[in-house]
Amino acid sequence: MLNISIAPRYLCTLILTCVILSGCATTSDVNLLETLSPATVLKQDEGVVIVRVMHAKHRQLEFNQVTIVPENLNASETIKPERLQAIENVATTGTVFMSPVKSGRYALNSVRAFYIFGERWYSHFASTDAQMGTFEVKPGEVVDLGTIIYYPKPQDDMYVETLFHIPANNPGEILTRHAPYYSFDQSQVRGWLEDEQEEDRETLYASVAQNPISFANTYQAPDETIYFLAKFGVLVIRDANGDWDIDAVDTNQDLISVAVNSRGDMAVGGHEGTLFWKPEGQDWQDRSQPKDSIVRHLKFTDDDTLFMATLKDNRLTISSTQTDNFEWQQRNSFDFNSGWANYQPLKESAKKSKRTSKRTVDELSILTIDDKHFITVYAMHDPDFFGNTIKSEIYQFDPESWVVYEIEDEPEFSAVVPAGLGELAMEREGFWSLGDSQLYKYNSQTQTKTEINNHFYVCNKNQYTLEQQCPLASKSSPSKKKPVKRSFTFASTPIFLNETDGYAVVGVPEYDKEKGERVQKIKFAETKDAGASWMPSTHSLPEPYCHKLVGYVKTHLLLSCSGSTGDFYESFDAGASWEHVRQQENF
Repeated sequence: MLNISIAPRYLCTLILTCVILSGCATTSDVNLLETLSPATVLKQDEGVVIVRVMHAKHRQLEFNQVTIVPENLNASETIKPERLQAIENVATTGTVFMSPVKSGRYALNSVRAFYIFGERWYSHFASTDAQMGTFEVKPGEVVDLGTIIYYPKPQDDMYVETLFHIPANNPGEILTRHAPYYSFDQSQVRGWLEDEQEEDRETLYASVAQNPISFANTYQAPDETIYFLAKFGVLVIRDANGDWDIDAVDTNQDLISVAVNSRGDMAVGGHEGTLFWKPEGQDWQDRSQPKDSIVRHLKFTDDDTLFMATLKDNRLTISSTQTDNFEWQQRNSFDFNSGWANYQPLKESAKKSKRTSKRTVDELSILTIDDKHFITVYAMHDPDFFGNTIKSEIYQFDPESWVVYEIEDEPEFSAVVPAGLGELAMEREGFWSLGDSQLYKYNSQTQTKTEINNHFYVCNKNQYTLEQQCPLASKSSPSKKKPVKRSFTFASTPIFLNETDGYAVVGVPEYDKEKGERVQKIKFAETKDAGASWMPSTHSLPEPYCHKLVGYVKTHLLLSCSGSTGDFYESFDAGASWEHVRQQENF
């Protein structure tokens, strides 16, 4: 193993927790290096080091610092480790670094995620060992360290934190893309010094890619095959018969969008313009877009017409193509300054209002409800993870032409998603958090909704009840107390197996005596009245870190451990027993 440190698996939680750590290296312990810029002038004894760092989990605070140590670190107290800082606002998977570094031989010491928000800060170090290798910086030359991958490998009830590197597919590309002002000879780019670990690293990377621990998106094809989109170009596949498979495209990027037509032709997309096309029964074809774009959404309007939504240069672009030629035609575009290029207001005489905004289009969502199609575009005033304010605008559109219309009344819901034999609808307010949105059990055919509550009723000593009054505390006490409402948050979509019976994994705030604070306790819950009331189930989850019920399955419960492992479990008896149907490899 290239690098091993242990952390408990149960650290995975429903809500991002900001952890204050002590005893970590401060900036006084290292030399904080500048990031390469047009104003940078290299000293005579400096070269340039470039590297990418990727986290094998989705929705994590990315590593934004890399620390390297010189070979002669112990020769003098004045010699310190060097710390590179990630460049900002890059449309890519992971983080990218490029800094001038003094010439000499170095080893990678650690990667770190470090974020300050108000008076609190978050820090997560992952350290390396000697088997990571060494590299040499020479004056005026470029060293490309490729991609450093952090993979928290599940092992029993713990994580084995693993760091390793893979070579750059195109050495020097980071500079070509992000520092076009910097001149260098791409044929002379250096890398790690040769050692005997390359074959082991290649084997490890293959195992990591084939054993994803989280999924960015889930999609059901017309033939009811379910696709789970993972890191490193990987798709985990469950067909309509419940059989499992895995597929991959030739990229190190995250896959975040997918579309399949009725013939079984398939397209997948992701960061850095990743786009691959696979006609039914054939091999994958690379149809990638410019690397400074993100292929955010894919959709077939018929078997031969594919629509694509891309984010690039603060702008959303809608394009379409016939799949027999892949000649893309732009249908519409949007940014927060000029609005939509192809836009129809409510009144023909209405003039397009002037806009002034520094916001960038960061996300989009598409909703189809009651045969109407809506698109919402989202932006963050500050691209940093913390302290930003979210702005959104919603419009109606024609899915055939992608003409966008102004709407008089916004739809009631922000999303409608499969929930077993039912559907789950979320109110528009609080779109970014299930815990903040009012949820409904929805029937799209009858357009009726039933409110889903998110609380238990509790009597003394965590005694849960469905009654309006608690049992008598004692015979001498003639009065009954009313139960206390205890709210919870849904860890994933509740699943309904008929009109009334539903199941959910929820997080309940409870006081932990050992920690001396309130923590989220995971519970398996059930309802007998379509979500109006809930009780903790008498059955248990197969593992406490498996939280996500898959809404596309209608006949039974399919549970994903995404975020902790790539395992899946099925239950045909409402959780009384669980079958381990997809198991993480022990490599």
